[in-house]
Formats: sequence, structure tokens, C-alpha cells
Amino acid sequence: MGTYDKQKMLLLALNSDFEDHVLRLRKKWHIPKNGFRDDAESKKWSMDLLESPKNESFNEDFDQILVAFELSVHFKEKIHEYLFFNTLSEFPEVEKGNVRFFWEPDKLNKGKEKLFFEIYAGTTLKDIEDVWNFVKEVQKSAVGYAGGRRRSKKVNIMERDRYIYSLSKKGMSHNAIMVDLRKNMPDFKKLFVDDISKIIARMKQKTGDR
Repeated sequence: MGTYDKQKMLLLALNSDFEDHVLRLRKKWHIPKNGFRDDAESKKWSMDLLESPKNESFNEDFDQILVAFELSVHFKEKIHEYLFFNTLSEFPEVEKGNVRFFWEPDKLNKGKEKLFFEIYAGTTLKDIEDVWNFVKEVQKSAVGYAGGRRRSKKVNIMERDRYIYSLSKKGMSHNAIMVDLRKNMPDFKKLFVDDISKIIARMKQKTGDR
């Protein structure tokens, strides 16, 4: 999933119409309101559905999300993740040969990700060299990428705006959001209430939220 597609999906998850559509689908198909707690719950539900004549009906309902929000089939995996687990892992785990890459949230810096490169007992230097071009491409998607300062700043701002908008949708006042932002995203401590208002208005327009 390219950077533009990732951003589109992240914005979509903030859209009230999309959220309502997902909640209706969960209710109809007996998926917990906040998604399954783990893979075991999800797999049990999936197995029960496969044994039911309603399996095809669920697939048709699921595909209607793509139609309703004009999404290509490229988004199916992420829509499925959001529907089932209420999560949106912007960067998936990737395994190639004897090396593995994965991303985890940086607990000390909200809205940022850490990139990990895992090797196994049988991993050789050639294994790493064979996929290094792939690693470099993936690395560009990580916040804080040293080779693309301008790009990194853009992603940081995107994460900041999403964070502010999500707090607003939870009912927090603009002043409370400003205080929260200074605590959890100190890089943006110079933002004031007027700035918060403008960001929320801009995000509302971007997401198409009502």
C-alpha cells in the first residue's frame, strides 16, 4: 500500500459515515462492537461463518464498503483489519527469505513508528544484500527517515493532525487538546487554540466528515 493510499485509509477511519457503516456491518454479522479481542475469536467466528449458508451474503456486504466509499480492491486487507479488530496497522509485517521487517509504535513518541530488521540463525550476508533495495524502499515509509527530511516532516504533520482530530471527535475542547498535544507531542508545543481550530476544520474537510 503506497503512502497516498495509507493516508487515505487513515483519513477514512475518521469519517463518521464510514464508522457508521462499519458499526452497522458488525451489528448485522455479530462482530463485537469494538472488534474481536484476538485472532482466536476472529478465527472461530470465521469458521462458524464458513459452515453457514450466509457466507456469500457476508462477502457481498463486505464488498459494499468498497463500493460505498469508492475504494479499489487494493484496500480490502485494511478494511478487513479495521472491521475485525478496529485497528489500522499502517505498516504491515513483511518477510522475505531469511530476513523479516516489522513496525511498532514508538511508545515515547506518539504518532511515530519504529522499524525493526530481524535476522535468523541461518541468515547470511547475501540474504541481506539480496533484499537491501527492498529495505531502503520500506525505510522511506518510516517516520524519522534520515534520507528524506522533508517527507518525514510531512508525515509527522499528518500524524499530528489525525491525533488532534481524533481527540476532537472524542469531545475534548480545543484548549484541552492544546494541553494534551504539548504533553504528548512536544514537537508541536507552539500550537495554540486558534491553530487547533484550523486543523480540525481542515481535517473535517479532508475526511468528508459531517
